[in-house]
Amino acid sequence: IRDGMVVSAAAGATGTLELGARVAVAADAWGLAASPDGRRLVVTSAWTHTVTVLDIADGALRPLGSVDVAREPRAVVVHPLGDTAYVGHLTAMHSLTRIDGIASGRVRARAVDLPVAPLRTAEKLRATHTGALAFSPDGHRLYVARHAPGAEVERGWYGVSTIDVLLTPEDRPLLALTSPPPAPDGGPPAWRSGSRDGPDNDLVDRPVPLALAEALPFVVPRTLVATRVDGAPSLLILSEGRARVTVFDALAPAPALATSGAYAVPCPIPMGMVLRSTAPTRVVACRGASALTLDDRRVDLAPDPLPALEARGRVLFHDAADPALSGGMSCEGCHPDGRDDGYVWREMETDSVRARDPSVEPRIFSGRALEKADGRARQTPMLAG
Repeated sequence: IRDGMVVSAAAGATGTLELGARVAVAADAWGLAASPDGRRLVVTSAWTHTVTVLDIADGALRPLGSVDVAREPRAVVVHPLGDTAYVGHLTAMHSLTRIDGIASGRVRARAVDLPVAPLRTAEKLRATHTGALAFSPDGHRLYVARHAPGAEVERGWYGVSTIDVLLTPEDRPLLALTSPPPAPDGGPPAWRSGSRDGPDNDLVDRPVPLALAEALPFVVPRTLVATRVDGAPSLLILSEGRARVTVFDALAPAPALATSGAYAVPCPIPMGMVLRSTAPTRVVACRGASALTLDDRRVDLAPDPLPALEARGRVLFHDAADPALSGGMSCEGCHPDGRDDGYVWREMETDSVRARDPSVEPRIFSGRALEKADGRARQTPMLAG
């Protein structure tokens, strides 16, 4: 994707890449995914809220159809059967969009509701940053990595990271909305699932103490890969805000609560990842400087076009790990690409609130703990321009 165009390239006689076909698509082209047979390409255009389907058979780039969708479509994946795609949206206003008719070119779209799984809340919450999607190998599950503002979290204002699971045969969530049962010992509530979604995917009935689960194992998910790690079905998520790849249990009913490892990425703002072979061998693209990382080795391809001070500011804007600067959530987390997350936060004077609950953030809150407190509604402002 380049400058409102989709461009193809192939290796020439000298072994260098040579420009092939090109075709214009809707402005602000963002995500793309190919069908398993390599004949169709689905492209999302974020600002113009459009999804375009292209015929890419035999190296061609021919438009087959396009459809208007909800605001800020970003990530897109094509089902293994090849005629359906799912699109994630940046803002909290929308869940998913399903695109049908890819093979025939008779493209049509419909909304698919996927509320946040009951991780730390008994409310029906929507999510932001739905920027990473992946199918299980059989296509029965769609994994959706995103952020849940408003979910309750101990000593935090920002909500939680969540990986929600959609069962694609019926387009229904794996987990229904239920209140977490109290723990037997009177401690923090423990969430438990006995759900089963097929003979080959029996879910273990495992309690998870909510207070022990990391609230933000990833911030601004950029890539989600379903693979195997040490033989176990796993999910790898590249986190832009944390500059790391985190591994999750793909068979857990709430995968975000079941981490099994993490790998640091040696570039400050990672923005995309592919696997060269079995995990964790990784190739990661870095934002700003033209650079790749091959596992733990960084390869600089060209200098950063920004001056040093502006480049440092860009790093700080995306950094979610600095406790003084971000408090767990990067500036990018609320102002993605300088835009807005579509969420309304609660802004409050702090002295009286801290007297009631000293664990809360001093100015910005969300969630149920303060629903009876005084405050002002504040929608995330757009910074772009």
